[in-house]
Amino acid sequence: MTLMATKIPVYHSRNMMHYKLLTISYEDSLVAVGGSANMTKAAWSRNDEFVFYVEGPAAYQAQVRFNSLLE
Repeated sequence: MTLMATKIPVYHSRNMMHYKLLTISYEDSLVAVGGSANMTKAAWSRNDEFVFYVEGPAAYQAQVRFNSLLE
């Protein structure tokens, strides 16, 4: 079932945010930071952005998903 089939409003715009993912590995640890923010001063100080930070198994899952998009 799709969101549209459930009558949940779905909006699409080319001007909306697009997603970025940064993964950092150190020794046996992995951290993933993802969201809409660009790596600019404005993105991290003035803009309205959505960003999340995870570590451990969730970070590995994010990296696996990202890598699958490159195949």
